[in-house]
Formats: sequence, structure tokens, C-alpha cells
Amino acid sequence: GQRGVGPARLVLSSAGRGVEFGERAIEAVRREIREEFGAEIRDVRLLGTLENIFAYHGTPGHEIVFVFETRFVDGSYYKTERVMGTEGDGIQIEAIWVDVSEPLDRPLYPEGLLELLDNRAGQAALGSQGTRLGVGPYRSLAMAERLPSYARIRPLALAVFRSGSRILVEDKWDRPEPFYRPPGGGVEFGERGIEAVRREMREEFDAEITEVRPLGTLESIFDYRGRLGHEIVLAFETRFADEDYYAAERIIGTEGSGSRIEAIWIDVSEPLDRPLYPNGLLELLQDSAG
Repeated sequence: GQRGVGPARLVLSSAGRGVEFGERAIEAVRREIREEFGAEIRDVRLLGTLENIFAYHGTPGHEIVFVFETRFVDGSYYKTERVMGTEGDGIQIEAIWVDVSEPLDRPLYPEGLLELLDNRAGQAALGSQGTRLGVGPYRSLAMAERLPSYARIRPLALAVFRSGSRILVEDKWDRPEPFYRPPGGGVEFGERGIEAVRREMREEFDAEITEVRPLGTLESIFDYRGRLGHEIVLAFETRFADEDYYAAERIIGTEGSGSRIEAIWIDVSEPLDRPLYPNGLLELLQDSAG
């Protein structure tokens, strides 16, 4: 058997022009394969997310890549050496099959993809899928530059601190629609998520953190006061270097704008009095605890 892996990403794509504002990544990968190759896909599941910081012809690039494992509905695609397609601007695309069990004659992007495939191949579900991988062109597309700031996909890095069944959240009680959200903030261009979450905790709470590990990635598409928002959230589980934070009822910090931040501990095993964002975080916590 063969694997067809189509990365959908915020700015760059091996199989298209990336995730559009307000579109989920799984929708993007279906759309891109349909638009560029005229093909339908099935059995789409997320393999993982990768952060890629690079230079392309001297221009720096930064992407968050959703990698999906999928299959063509039409089995004839697996019998051809090359799959031809067309990009939206009329440029011809040529995709080929490469054997990832053998040394390659050129780099395979995004970086970390081979390791992601190796990690997943060790699981029983992927053990019999073969070693051929469908790959396509890789080029830079500065899409975000054409969008107004409110209509751009925003990458976030959030810190999840646990103490038993409690987690630390910022108490957004003063908003028109109050909510809870773990501390953290935006990922800057050229900065990895793990670096962003360390910086945010240092800048906003003057706190150092340890044992930082990826918890998962969430897509958050929402309406806030009549305006659509779209965030890709990199959640990291971590611990405070100073154990005194776990005994405090409220942790006070300051945002870059000078606004006061209040973080509190809430028990996620009990019903909450307001929403916990991003959506899907509770399920992520439950899955990781299991």
C-alpha cells in the first residue's frame, strides 16, 4: 500500500496555498487536493503538526503545518509514477511517489516530516501501509500579507499548568462575554511555540517554567462580538520553576499594553461557571490524563 499525505498549512503548502481564514485544516486539505488534482480523498486523519522556520531564496519563512494521512478514493492514482495537477494561477504541478525507506536525492519538507512518519509507522495502525509517499512542489506564498489584520489566522502558544484536577487560567471576567483561558499569547514570526510560551510567562508573570512538552494543537474558529476569529493554538503542558505559584489563589501579571492580568486555579473536574477556551481543551486534557 501507499500513503498519500497532504500537508495543509497557514502560509506554505506542498499541495496548495494553505489554510484559508475561517477554514479548518481538514477542510483545506480536501479542498486543495480537489482543486489542484481534481481528486477526492478519504480516511483523512491528523498525523501531527510541525513548526517550520526557514529561508527560501533569502526570504525568511515561518509556518505551522498540519500533516494529514489520507487515501485517494480513485485507486488508479497509486498505479501512476506521476500525478499531474494545476495550481490556481495555472502553474502545472507534478507530484511523484518517493520511497522514504531509502535515502532521498533532495530534502523532504517540511523538516520533521520523516520523523513524524517514523513515529507513526511504529503503531499497529500504520504498520502495513508501505513506504511510498506522495509528494508535490514546495514553494513560498506570502498569503497573510494580503489580508487585513482581523482576517488573519493567529498562532497562539498557551501554557497548561496542572495541580491535581486544577489548571491555571486567566480570568477574563471583565469581557462582554466572560471566559477562562490558559495563560500565553501570540507566536512571533521566527519564534517556535515552545519559545513563545516561555517568553509569554516571563514577560507577563515574571515566571520561569520547566518541563515544557507539547500537549496538542487546536483549531479555534469563533465569533467575538460579531467578528470572526481564527486561531491555531499550540498547547504546552508545563510547570512553574517556583513551587510557590501552586499555593497562590490568584497570580497577578501585566500584559504588554500595561493591562492587569489575573490568573486563577479552576477545578476542571467540576462544572465551570463560564466557558473555557479554546474549544477542545478539556477533551485534550482528558485524553492526555488517560
